Amino acid sequence: MPRDLVVGNGNLLICLDKYLHLRDLYYPRVGELNHVLGHYHRLGIWVDGQFSWMSYAEWQIHPGYRQDTLVTESIATNNLLQLKLTVNDTVMPDKDVYFRRILIEDMSSSETPREVRVFFCQDYYLQESDIGDTAFYDPHSDAVVHYKRDTYFLGSGLVDGCLPLAEYSCGTKKFHGAEGTWKDAEDGILSNNPIAQGSVDSAMSFHGKVDSRHEMMVDFWIVAGHTLKEVRAIHQQILAAGCETFLNQTESYWRNWVISQFHLNLTELPPSLGSLFKRSLLTIRTQTDNGGAITAANDTDYFSFSRDTYSYMWPRDGAFVAYALDQTGHQEITRRFFRYCHRIFRESYDPAMSQETEPRAFFYHKYTPSGAVGSSWHSWMTVDGDPLLPIQEDETALILWSLWNHYQQYRDIEFVRNMYDDMIKPAANFLCYFRDEKTGLPLPSYDLWEERLGIHTFTVATVYAGLQAAANFATVFGDTQHSLKYREVAKQVRMAAVQYLWCSEKNYFYRHINFDPKTHEVIGDKVLGSSSYAMFFFELLPPDDPKIMANMTAIKEKLWVKTNVGGISRYQNDYYHQISHDTELIPGNPWIVCTMWLAQWYIALAHSKEELIQALDLLEWVGDVTLPSGLMPEQLHPYTGEAISVAPLTWSHAAFVTTLIMYLDKYKKISKRERLRNITSSRFDSIVSPTSLSTQGELY
Repeated sequence: MPRDLVVGNGNLLICLDKYLHLRDLYYPRVGELNHVLGHYHRLGIWVDGQFSWMSYAEWQIHPGYRQDTLVTESIATNNLLQLKLTVNDTVMPDKDVYFRRILIEDMSSSETPREVRVFFCQDYYLQESDIGDTAFYDPHSDAVVHYKRDTYFLGSGLVDGCLPLAEYSCGTKKFHGAEGTWKDAEDGILSNNPIAQGSVDSAMSFHGKVDSRHEMMVDFWIVAGHTLKEVRAIHQQILAAGCETFLNQTESYWRNWVISQFHLNLTELPPSLGSLFKRSLLTIRTQTDNGGAITAANDTDYFSFSRDTYSYMWPRDGAFVAYALDQTGHQEITRRFFRYCHRIFRESYDPAMSQETEPRAFFYHKYTPSGAVGSSWHSWMTVDGDPLLPIQEDETALILWSLWNHYQQYRDIEFVRNMYDDMIKPAANFLCYFRDEKTGLPLPSYDLWEERLGIHTFTVATVYAGLQAAANFATVFGDTQHSLKYREVAKQVRMAAVQYLWCSEKNYFYRHINFDPKTHEVIGDKVLGSSSYAMFFFELLPPDDPKIMANMTAIKEKLWVKTNVGGISRYQNDYYHQISHDTELIPGNPWIVCTMWLAQWYIALAHSKEELIQALDLLEWVGDVTLPSGLMPEQLHPYTGEAISVAPLTWSHAAFVTTLIMYLDKYKKISKRERLRNITSSRFDSIVSPTSLSTQGELY
């Protein structure tokens, strides 16, 4: 199940499902230590002797956000209970507090007040385990506290701004037959059991009345901290200032954050795309840790697929996201990201083993938000037992490419000065070294989809871009020797790419190649892959080069999903979450990222506004396939359009942002060219008009 709503501040990330149940709570790092692990912090309603969890079928729920903010606004109606709920969720930008407001309206037109009880159930797995947890009622705060070691969560709230917690219960869950206190809530009464230890959960209820004239408002919050003293102090600040103050401040902060750094003219877009653009920036922010890590996704329902998550920093994903953020001016995030990369790069290699003659300076597969090397399935040995580097070389190259873009945007030489000797030059030396002496191509590594070992078209293109970026940095720092070296190697990589990666039989680029160890002939993977777009995106060839034209046309025709859903798949017969084996109709599930690659080619190729329409159509396609809340999944069901795998995927949002900016830039250039043409034409017409010609004839 995708996450339909996410709110966070870079320390605390909350993910909610379509039932408005809290499913993931990350603290104190985004993507690291999920204290709920995909279990359920349930929300339940009792009225007129009837109880209903929000996941019951009688609820009609529409998750959403307030415009241009990280404050949700979801509407839930229940015709059986005759209630309507307006639910706002947010995380305060400057305090590690999750806040939920529920406005309850009576739909029965009753003149007699109806008692409503709202139940909040907490099912924590503190520090990702239910062993040794404690839950207790804190009479000093009128709150329920869960803690283990240095992790504390305090839950409390108010009804109509004044009525306190009505009932609570702390109990055992999933041990000796106990289901948990959430089950006890279903009769509308809690036992007020004050403490439980071990595998525990808790429930709290707030009571009030509604009728046709009176709405009931419940404010609930969870304070995160490292000590009981800390969470109590923040709890008291909320009570003193009032919930309305914090909610208004949070909404105002995010409205200003999303527009504060860029000066794009969004009026040239359909309003829905402008809104989705800002929603994407806000979503990216929630997935980014304040320590710098840009995580791929934080949806723990993916546990069921591989017993691992997407809650890692892949250097490739991070580089593309940083590129998008830099285009919008949000350098406060990207600077943290590049500092994080600088730190983990220095920790990942031994300078003594990284001389230019045999460098070993690269980024590994993925990293945890705190900077440790992440889990991996990349082998250190080949099939024949030879040593192998367990890397995707494009990830090292793309960090250099993205960092150069950052420098171009802001020209802060002090920021990159220390990175040149410690990261840029060692990484570039590795890209130079890690090549086949005979062909000039990079040596085999794993592909961007983490599935195959070989010399990949996408990887080769990124190595070229990374070397060009390193050469640019060397020029900036007056390092002529290395500037010349990196440009020469980049030239060799480009020439080799054009020579070896083109499949003349298929008239498109190989997905990847290897060489026969005896004859050294090319063994090409003729499966068409959308990632070969990289040959034009990273400027190995211009977008109108005949090879690029043929390659991208093949992608458009052969990788488009030919159902009502549409979209571009990764490659022919993609097995990952495969739905259909009819590969002529459905070559693979449609991916937002891959579809945006096609749109980027349309934009690069366009010379008129009419030629931009194809790209605009694909941008609008993204708007059609996103979740109603505006969050983007990784891939889609090819028949239903439902989200598959994780949601939100940070890279999907970044690809949309990058493509939209490319569209606006090209639209602006074309508009300027048309204005100049009109001005020139107007001046020419005034010179050669019949009146002027007649006058000139009389004068002469």
